[in-house]
Amino acid sequence: DVVTVGGTASASFSDKNAGTGKSVLISGLVLSGADAGNYEIASTLAATADITPADLAVTGLTANNKVYDATTTATLGGSALVGALGNDFVSVTGTAVANFGSKNVGTGKAVTVSGLTLGGTDAGNYTIVQPSGLTADVTPAALLISGVSANSKVYDATLIGTLAGTASVSALGSDVLTLGGTPVATFDSKNVGTAVGVTVTGYTISGAGAGNYTLVQPAELAADITAATLTVSGL
Repeated sequence: DVVTVGGTASASFSDKNAGTGKSVLISGLVLSGADAGNYEIASTLAATADITPADLAVTGLTANNKVYDATTTATLGGSALVGALGNDFVSVTGTAVANFGSKNVGTGKAVTVSGLTLGGTDAGNYTIVQPSGLTADVTPAALLISGVSANSKVYDATLIGTLAGTASVSALGSDVLTLGGTPVATFDSKNVGTAVGVTVTGYTISGAGAGNYTLVQPAELAADITAATLTVSGL
């Protein structure tokens, strides 16, 4: 017998949802040839195939800059959004967790996000893609020096001051820093006065995490300059 299959095949899944081994109905085929009249195409012509979930990327979020805090924790701005296909209903659920790749100071540092999930009637048809390509800056933390005070002095016609106490700093987390340098104390005026301002320079810090801090020299120090005793001679 001479029979030829022609026409335009049309295949349709029984529904749109993701799944494995789903039935596919085939239609549109016709028979032709000298003996075509002796045959008919089965009315239940079918096959099976899989529908795998589509990737659905989360957009709308940004990473916030932060001041160094000795952790990798990052925060996010914006609102998480997804653009589902067709008229599918899908929403973003879960709790976003954002982290820098390292705790250290830097600009344009990569931020990874996890924890977001999909909800809604058609969520099962998608695989969520967490936000990507986010970056933010970690800027140095201010590190204050404490434990020192300015000594009062008798007028000596100079701005030179001296300090009392033991200088110390409190690093964040498990950071280990060493305070060093040679402090220089300077009165704002050489003249006699009460609570004359004293500025301090010269302290430094060292240690593995020193680059994560901006050292703040002792501030708001003050001390008295009292009058010098002047001996009259030549009488």
